[in-house]
Amino acid sequence: MAAFTVTETTLQSHMEGRPLAVRRIAKFLFNRYGKLVDMRDYTTKGEEDSHNCMLSRSLAAHAVSVYAKLDPEDSVSCLVDGGQDLGIDAIAVDEREKRCWVFQSKFQHSGQGLMKWAEMLKFLEGFNALTSEKLEGANPKILSFESEIRRAATEPGWKYSVVLASTSVMPLAEASVLDVQTKMAYEDPGNSGTFSFEQFTLNRITTSIEQSLEAASITLSIELHNWGCVTNPYMAYYGQVSLDAVAKWREHGPVLFAKNLRGFMHSTEVSESIAKTLDSQSELFWYLNNGATILCERIVRSGP
Repeated sequence: MAAFTVTETTLQSHMEGRPLAVRRIAKFLFNRYGKLVDMRDYTTKGEEDSHNCMLSRSLAAHAVSVYAKLDPEDSVSCLVDGGQDLGIDAIAVDEREKRCWVFQSKFQHSGQGLMKWAEMLKFLEGFNALTSEKLEGANPKILSFESEIRRAATEPGWKYSVVLASTSVMPLAEASVLDVQTKMAYEDPGNSGTFSFEQFTLNRITTSIEQSLEAASITLSIELHNWGCVTNPYMAYYGQVSLDAVAKWREHGPVLFAKNLRGFMHSTEVSESIAKTLDSQSELFWYLNNGATILCERIVRSGP
């Protein structure tokens, strides 16, 4: 059988008759991730299987991009789907923030439907294999994360986020969600927040796509004290800005961090430490935190 290649034309035909919301997601996934996804293990598969695999892997990559704040190329490199994947589709690790994300994706063409519990159970067993460091039989893609997986399982302070990405409005029944949370509670009897479980559903996927396509154009007027300027290799100004002024920037929302590889939107050990300093030792904030960097398309100096 000749190798089949997914194209925008074949994808359009494949998605014909599907709900508009799902067709839009499929086109976005193909354009953003599809051409980057490794499909070499599907060279002998047919048209339908190739389309479904590309969409599922691209959805997993998009979930990685949203949660771990990675660009498309780095998100695709986190995919582990394939033979001996332990039921896991992607793994992302942030060693600085001590967080490990584990993903499973399910592209539902109808936008409806519950995931089979047997599939979810296989995913949870794979996740348990990671936390137990039982990687025997795992594929090379998973083993490429072995050192990070072992650090996350043994070093204090690490957090796990388990994410089910699905183009279904409701991927899991409430009873199944409770079962997942119960299994995680057993591993964290002190309820210290080591584990979290999230469903990246149809509506959340749609919102994330819309936000990713918005132009993150922001205009800020900044009163800079004790400032200086460097011109090489790039023009840059540095100085001090009042925290009251910085706090007002939050009105711009997530787009303020749209180009940040590690967004500030998740609660992490670093961001929690910063908040604690502001609450209890605000006079030390300047000494303990090295400031913020703003990348600009254009800088205009005003005033004296």
